[in-house]
Amino acid sequence: MAAKVLTAKAVADALGITPQRVRMLAQARGIGQQIERGVWLFMPDDVERLRPGPRGRRPKEGKVRYKYTVTSYLNAQQPPYDEPKRFMFAVEDTETGGIVHEEHEFLSYDAALNAARDYIATLRPS
Repeated sequence: MAAKVLTAKAVADALGITPQRVRMLAQARGIGQQIERGVWLFMPDDVERLRPGPRGRRPKEGKVRYKYTVTSYLNAQQPPYDEPKRFMFAVEDTETGGIVHEEHEFLSYDAALNAARDYIATLRPS
């Protein structure tokens, strides 16, 4: 028994969107089959997989509890500065305004940034 094949126009009518949007979603999600330029065919079960998600950004779940700052310093040297720049991070609790944690002596900005993100991840409840 042959399955019913739908065109982009039929899928668009079912979803309440334009055929062009159906083709864009199909290409982005790898759904359906393009048989020639501008001609797409879909199976009936593809219709729900092509349904667009909610519009706009997801709402924020609340205020951010912790924030971090990464800064550089010259390790309290006097000129001429022979050693490379050092980096540190500090994590602040936005509810109390206090510094929760800080670490020094990172040799790169990325290392300090990753350490700050890892530390905050340990503070978040699972």
